[in-house]
Amino acid sequence: MDRPPGGHEQGGDPLRFTISSDGGGCLPVFNEQGELKKMDFATSKGLVDTLQELKRRGHSLAEILPSMTSNVAGLMRLTGKGRISAGLDADFSILDSNGGVSHVMANGRWMVQDGTPVVKGTFE
Repeated sequence: MDRPPGGHEQGGDPLRFTISSDGGGCLPVFNEQGELKKMDFATSKGLVDTLQELKRRGHSLAEILPSMTSNVAGLMRLTGKGRISAGLDADFSILDSNGGVSHVMANGRWMVQDGTPVVKGTFE
């Protein structure tokens, strides 16, 4: 399968790389030849899996995280999201040493602490 021009390997603009999820949306699975094997459904865990796979392939967190945070927020014009700074929404995840999510804060409220949901709701 040919890759579109301008990707990471071709020196594309890293400020335009994004990785995001529509948890519950379509998640295609391809074989080595790039052919569709099956269609699965995405969950928010897919972002963690993607982060871990990119780290396994040798990418640093400094390279990966902007594509999951500030790049997405900037391209979507979500001015209060994607960065941690005074006056912005307090949305962030804290990773454990394995790259898994240990804590999640959304809009200044803890949602997950030590890997356990502390606010129950439909996001689980």
